[in-house]
Amino acid sequence: VNAYRTLANGGRFSPLQFAPGGPAVGEPVIDARAAWLVGDILADRGARAPTFGLESALATRGWSAVKTGTSKDLRDNWCLGWSARYTVGVWVGNAEGDPMRAVSGVAGAAPAWSAIMDYLADAPAPAPPPGLVARRVQFATGE
Repeated sequence: VNAYRTLANGGRFSPLQFAPGGPAVGEPVIDARAAWLVGDILADRGARAPTFGLESALATRGWSAVKTGTSKDLRDNWCLGWSARYTVGVWVGNAEGDPMRAVSGVAGAAPAWSAIMDYLADAPAPAPPPGLVARRVQFATGE
């Protein structure tokens, strides 16, 4: 969770907090531009749509960046993400380590994560840090 919180805080690492705090302070460990780009990628609903649809459990009311994961044999899964003020991680599994039937990150942990994020929905997308420039990219094939 704190790795995602570091991305959310513009690449600055600090100890976890269990309540919202002030501006991000801490040690810079990731370039702020790289952290923002990762967030922008993880917030792209359109990129997720072919796999999960536009209105999946990963779609929140406000801006959020999110990633799911599922372990081998569907033993457990997780959903981690952040908004402008909150970073939330949800793990779903069982203590025995037995596989769960047909429960991936988007079906297991994501609905709980989405409900929490919708409850906490608070702000629009963060602005890009200085030094990032939007450019249209087109390959020679026309894509």
